[in-house]
Amino acid sequence: MIKIIPLAVVSLFFIHLQAGGLHAATLVTASQQKPVENVFLSIENSSTSTTGVVAQNATRPSPLNAVINTQGQTFSIAEATLLKTVVFRLPPTVTIRDIVLETEVELIFYKLENADSTEPTQEITRFSWMMPATLAANDYLYFDLETPFSLAAEQQYGIVFAFKETRLNQSLNLMAGTTYTGGDRISYVVNADGSGWLTPAQGKSNGSLSLHLVAIPEPGSVALLLGAALPLALLGLRHRGRFHRSL
Repeated sequence: MIKIIPLAVVSLFFIHLQAGGLHAATLVTASQQKPVENVFLSIENSSTSTTGVVAQNATRPSPLNAVINTQGQTFSIAEATLLKTVVFRLPPTVTIRDIVLETEVELIFYKLENADSTEPTQEITRFSWMMPATLAANDYLYFDLETPFSLAAEQQYGIVFAFKETRLNQSLNLMAGTTYTGGDRISYVVNADGSGWLTPAQGKSNGSLSLHLVAIPEPGSVALLLGAALPLALLGLRHRGRFHRSL
């Protein structure tokens, strides 16, 4: 009996293969190229800001009694979509410490009440990656989600960048963005006892993070890619059948 796999399932599987491509799905990709395709939210870097903001894990108290003080961004979208890639940017002038290379980081996703809210109503999920072996100023950091997930229209979300281990002077500047009315740059603070909270990072007057969100390809694009891949797959099956018959 031949079992037929729905096209949608095949398409999503193919997208995952395309996204995984030449690098592991758990590796952050650093590139000088800005994302341009399937971008549904773009908070561009500010032309007047070159210092960025700090995402750090440190054993020094900043703020008082905190061992983790990282950065994130809240946002909302007009139409529901499947999020595939999150892209942050490093500023033109940045110090790259060895301690941030080839270390594990994560993005934590929250739901919030509205654009002014800093209290998460729910942690949705978190994904982990390994940082690359090299980074450079102006790099775009591509966080490809191994499993795309759905974002609802008009729902307020928060994304926080964090190092998974608390290590002294483990910090990395992220590029600041232009003023964004749909959300706020936020800090994620964790105390030594493990308690944590989200808080506004200097307020909306100080802008946001440079952030780009990328959706999975449109159905038409997927169909085109799938159409190009299927003949190769069928050819492989034909050769395999001939091989077995020759045994």
